[in-house]
Order: sequence, then C-alpha cells, then structure tokens
Amino acid sequence: MTSAFAEGWIKGGFPTNEPVDISRAIATAAVRPDLNGCTLWVSGGTLTEIENGIVGVPNRDHWLGKKNNEDWEKSKVFLSDYVLPDQ
Repeated sequence: MTSAFAEGWIKGGFPTNEPVDISRAIATAAVRPDLNGCTLWVSGGTLTEIENGIVGVPNRDHWLGKKNNEDWEKSKVFLSDYVLPDQ
C-alpha cells in the first residue's frame, strides 16, 4: 500500500491490519480446504470469506458484511481523490 493511500485510510479511522493479521489469514486459507479459491477480506484483524456469498446477491452489504461495507463506502471520500503513483 502506498503511503498516501495508507495515510488517508488511517486518517479516515478505518480498520487497519498488522502483519500478524495477514499471516493469520494466509495460514487459515492454507489449512482450510473449503477456502481454496475463495476471496478473503481482512479488515482490522477480522477475516471474512466474501466470494461464496456473492452468488445471487444483488448488493455488497450482504456478501461483504455490514461493517466492512460501511467502511468501504466511507473510504470512497478519500479514494475518489487518490491518484496511483507513476510506475
């Protein structure tokens, strides 16, 4: 994550992850065959499998979860001004 993106996210009060949170998600996916090929959303140390719930559901709130969706919607305020750095 670039520093400008990270700063905006933190300034907005959105949940952040520590390296151990991501490590825990990777380890969980590695030992749970039922998660093979799934998408895992890690937010503030909370792991949510979001892909299986997408099928047939018309809105993100149902498959991303209420709190995660609220954070995503709020983050659009600073994401709309965020410009990817030149490569």
